[in-house]
Formats: sequence, C-alpha cells, structure tokens
Amino acid sequence: MKANMSLATLLFSFFSLLLVYTEGCIRSSGNSNPDKLTYKVNNQTDPENHRLDCTDNETQALACLNGGSCFAVYVADRVVECACLNKYIGKRCEMIDPEIIFDQSAREKVVRIGFISGFIALIILLVIVILILIWCKIRR
Repeated sequence: MKANMSLATLLFSFFSLLLVYTEGCIRSSGNSNPDKLTYKVNNQTDPENHRLDCTDNETQALACLNGGSCFAVYVADRVVECACLNKYIGKRCEMIDPEIIFDQSAREKVVRIGFISGFIALIILLVIVILILIWCKIRR
C-alpha cells in the first residue's frame, strides 16, 4: 500500500508540473499592443532617454508616414528618424513589417507542434502508468 501511495504522490506531482509547464507555454504576453510606438533606428530600438523633439522644418522634411512621429538623436551630428508604429518599418515608416505576416505563421506552427507533442507525451505517460498498475496487480 505504501508503494502505491508514493507512486500516486509522484504521479500527482508530475501531472501538476506538466500542467503548469503547458499553461505557461500558451500564455500570451500582456503588453502586445499593436498601436504602441516602437522607436526604431535601422530596425534597432533607440533608447528613449536619448530622443529629442524634431523642429518643425525637420518634421516637414522627413514627413513620417502611417502614424510615425519624428525624433532626433545626437550621434556625432544631429540625426533625424521616424518612430514607427510597431507594424511599420523604413526610413519614413512606409513599409509594412514583414515579420508580422511571416512570424505569425511560424508562431502558429510552434504552438501546433507543442500541442501535438504534449498530447503524445500525455498518452505515453498514461500508458506507462496503466502498465505499472497492471504489473503491480499481477505481482500481488
């Protein structure tokens, strides 16, 4: 009876950890705001504390598109760039970010593979538990 109790405790612990692990895999980030401004300079995020406001002339000359806003940084000289919404890229935010289209299908594929492999692992684990229980009953 003691062996069955320790086996039950072990199985309960394993399934609890498995549930926590799989729940963590499907949780999405809470900060995925599609309209949030992401400041990019050559597709690299610019630290916000170095950003300066553009003058009216710089804003008109750069003419950021698709909701982008003008900002300036000092790197040897004053460099003026557009801060694009996170779905746009380019010097003037003129192009749609291809990662939105291609990265989404890759993410869906990873999630699908994760569900399938988790389901298969669960089935294998259940078969092993059933075989152990049958073996214990036969041994008595």
